[in-house]
Amino acid sequence: MEGDRPTAPLAPRIAHPDLTRTRKVAVLATLMVLNLFLCMDKSSSSALAPQYKEFFQLDSSRVAWMKSIYVIGIICGAFLWGSVANHVNKRHLLSVTLTFWSISMFIGTISGPHDFCLMLASRCIAGFFASSLHVLAIPIISDLFKPKFRPLVINIYIFSAIMGVSSGFVISSFAQILCQFRDQASWKWVCQFNALAVLPVIALSFITIPLSLCKPRKKTHISQPGQQIRNQLGYLLRCRTYLLMVAAMSALEFSHSSIGYWLSSLFQYNSRQNPSARVALPSSTVIGLAMGIGGTLGCFLTGEAGRQVRNRLGQPEAQPVISGCVTLTSGLVMLGAIEMISVNVETCYVLIALTAFVLLSNSAAGNDVIMAVAPSHIRPLASGLQVVFAHLVGEALAPEITGAISDAIYTGQEDTYLNRLGSLQKANWLACLLGTLGGAGVLYSSLTYSADTERANEEKQRMQRTTTND
Repeated sequence: MEGDRPTAPLAPRIAHPDLTRTRKVAVLATLMVLNLFLCMDKSSSSALAPQYKEFFQLDSSRVAWMKSIYVIGIICGAFLWGSVANHVNKRHLLSVTLTFWSISMFIGTISGPHDFCLMLASRCIAGFFASSLHVLAIPIISDLFKPKFRPLVINIYIFSAIMGVSSGFVISSFAQILCQFRDQASWKWVCQFNALAVLPVIALSFITIPLSLCKPRKKTHISQPGQQIRNQLGYLLRCRTYLLMVAAMSALEFSHSSIGYWLSSLFQYNSRQNPSARVALPSSTVIGLAMGIGGTLGCFLTGEAGRQVRNRLGQPEAQPVISGCVTLTSGLVMLGAIEMISVNVETCYVLIALTAFVLLSNSAAGNDVIMAVAPSHIRPLASGLQVVFAHLVGEALAPEITGAISDAIYTGQEDTYLNRLGSLQKANWLACLLGTLGGAGVLYSSLTYSADTERANEEKQRMQRTTTND
């Protein structure tokens, strides 16, 4: 029997039988391309930080606001879109919000050297509207495909994010080379490309995503949206598996964001201290390739291993068990990568790829577990809260906390690149610890997974009976 729990009679056997396989694949492909453009913009803004600094004449602390303000926008938008998703048409919501994302991106490119506040406002608004895709895409995919295929499909969707991050660095590099021959800031070219190229895909999403998949939920005897949201929050707060997985994914995101943000600085300090340690390619290029390859393999191999074991042996807990065992090693692998920078650069690159492998191995499995333990009418809110905490703990706080710890260790020491390297290495020990704790949380969630999955199926059936009676 198919379902999140093979022995549960309440699990649905067919996911949208009115839609053909081609239509489902078209929906998945459209969401992937949209996600690729959003992640491309996100990574290119980090890669182009030196250009922002030069164009607007900023110091390092103000440049950091370019990333922070975008994350603040995502955090504000994620909870809102997750709360209202069941009361509006999701297809219309995605189309409108992503169109406004494109407009806000383009408005930012008209900023002059003295219009940094306008650029910050456009980035904040862009993050606010971009969060709608982060919140709604995986719930739509989960409703579209059968539970036994869901981890594989989520894996494929997450691959678009990895490709988007890599593409952002590549496009930024090409723009910088091209702008050496033209009198225009390279960051404007990249932002304009992302803002305009996504518009045809937004129009395509309005065609490919079926209306039956995105229509608002039927009203029940609880007519007030505020009361429904409170009930949904209460359900999630009582779901131990959901709480464990959100905490674990936030801890892993902290580790991934911290090491991803500070690796370039670690290599820079090491190359200044040891000029012989420099390699032919720029360190940022090699880091991007290593983390992209490692993350892709970790996401696919671990997710597919858990899916195969679950489907073949009928063990629904296989997903969190396998991904938990892999991510449990992330702390040691990350510590080895950080400490190996000053010993052997080539070995360090291998360990960076392995770090991305173990940190991202829970990406698909974690989202699949969240979708499994949340009834379909609660999935948008569950996804929205997960996005809020992952971005808050990871992208918003991780680089700043690690940097503050590094500054505290460095204070009072002699101003040398060796001391800068050592203090930043020690500061990243916190990321190593949280990576290990995150893996332990994923593994522990397997103990409550079956019970919470069955409870979610029962809640879904109860809601269906309530709607029918009304």
